[in-house]
Amino acid sequence: MIIMADANLLIKLVENRSDQRIFYQYFEKNEAVLALPTPAIAEFLVRDDNFDRSDYLTKINNFTQVFDFDLKSAHFSAQVYRRLEKSNDYTFKRETKQKVKVDIQIIGMILANQIPKIFTGDTGIAEIVRVLNLSIEVVDVEQENELFDLPLFQDL
Repeated sequence: MIIMADANLLIKLVENRSDQRIFYQYFEKNEAVLALPTPAIAEFLVRDDNFDRSDYLTKINNFTQVFDFDLKSAHFSAQVYRRLEKSNDYTFKRETKQKVKVDIQIIGMILANQIPKIFTGDTGIAEIVRVLNLSIEVVDVEQENELFDLPLFQDL
């Protein structure tokens, strides 16, 4: 199984060793690969100029894979954007429009690569998925969720 990440998750992985162990355990248990989308990596780099940490995230290992924003992803992103523009349930806010573009790029990459799940702390991504009724499972890494069923948490 492939699971997409967003910048919030990337920050979580480099800032907190405990969280890192939880996610590693999850990926191992579920034989999952964490998809690192290039727009999220760029967003991470803007927030964190420590290139050693970004190199750590993108090093080849058995549970991460970098996904580039390609032409197919661009087509899906454009479709998502057009659908949001037509939706009565979604309003583009001027102050968050650039962030929304990154969210749409990540969602476009998810759709283009048929990835069923995203780990995120971003409510914007969850809102877009909800408004467009997309078949993407959004796991909020800031809330209690399936990760807390891991053995690491059983003794708490």
